[in-house]
Amino acid sequence: MLVSSSSFSYCFLLFSALLVATPRCYGVSALSSAVAAKAASSSATAAAAADVGGFRNPSKDAYNKVIKTVDAPKLKRGMDYVRLGNSDLIVSKVCMGTMTYGIQNTLEEGVALLDKAFDDYGINFLDTAEIYPVPPNGETQGDTDRCVCEFLKNRDRKEVILATKVAGRSPMLTYLPRGPDADPEEGADLTRIQILDSVDESLKRLGTDYIDLVREKYKIINC
Repeated sequence: MLVSSSSFSYCFLLFSALLVATPRCYGVSALSSAVAAKAASSSATAAAAADVGGFRNPSKDAYNKVIKTVDAPKLKRGMDYVRLGNSDLIVSKVCMGTMTYGIQNTLEEGVALLDKAFDDYGINFLDTAEIYPVPPNGETQGDTDRCVCEFLKNRDRKEVILATKVAGRSPMLTYLPRGPDADPEEGADLTRIQILDSVDESLKRLGTDYIDLVREKYKIINC
């Protein structure tokens, strides 16, 4: 049976939302919590180790503390928002990935999925990357960002937490847009200049003047 890319993306979004809709103590850390409980029952030493590290208990972990719950039409209990690490960013527990937008999904389909995620499921956290869509190639590079840009045009930028990624080291990635002084034959190498150039180019494609979170796309294959 053939499944369209837009149907697959919608099903994935629905599945992710259903995970969040489960009772508070059974979030994405439920497995770790169960393993931690089993280990703790075996000995006092294991219990102490579980408290220090190795397992994350969602009922005790500060990073899982629900800051607020936002009403979401498609979720009976709404969408929980938590603090991102020790930053001041408050994000939905589900982050919306976008890596297919531009190849498996058209720009219009991508915008529609982002609208649904934001409006129906309360997802304010979006993830993209300078190499998207995947599989990466020079002809489509940056199309995912352009899709996110169209979505942001109809939103209050402050209501969206936007994350992107700088390409990790790969000698074959010579087509990524860099500054005017960059060597056109040089692959991605995570130098300071490349990172700054990457962010500048991402800002242009995304149509915004700031990005909330930048990190490294550490593993790149099929380039």
